[in-house]
Amino acid sequence: MKFKSHSEVAGTFENLSISILDTEKLLAFSVGDGEIFISKGMIRLLKSEGEFVFVISHEFGHVALGHHLNKTKGSRAEIEADRFALSTISKLGYPPSSALSALISTYGITEFLTNSDLYSNIHGDELIHPSLNTRLDSLREVFSTLDDVNNHTNDPTKRQFYSFKMSL
Repeated sequence: MKFKSHSEVAGTFENLSISILDTEKLLAFSVGDGEIFISKGMIRLLKSEGEFVFVISHEFGHVALGHHLNKTKGSRAEIEADRFALSTISKLGYPPSSALSALISTYGITEFLTNSDLYSNIHGDELIHPSLNTRLDSLREVFSTLDDVNNHTNDPTKRQFYSFKMSL
């Protein structure tokens, strides 16, 4: 199965917007017109700015890769968006491990480390996310292709995520 890479994505997105939902539910999703939504609960769950940027980049990946337009759903769309986000955070200087820790945090380490699939909170019982192990394995395949995986800036004086998170 071939997945689209970050470099295959064309176009610009002038109307990209991010809205914070006032709920403790763990939500992050995008709609086709460039709107991304993330809940306060999701932001509070994430442990670093790198994890936050991964989640936002994942949702932007759905928009940039045209998943809403071509109605790509399920495992394929999620893995493509994960890979897009991993490439994005790496290029922005965040540790690629932020992708793995964000996924582990959002799935819940005890509940989804098995091959359990995740059903959508928004779309009822529609299966839209592959198992955590499937997603982690897919990202690990990409790690070797990243430029200088271990040389990423993580200077706490340049990262304001903790202050942002505490202000919610």
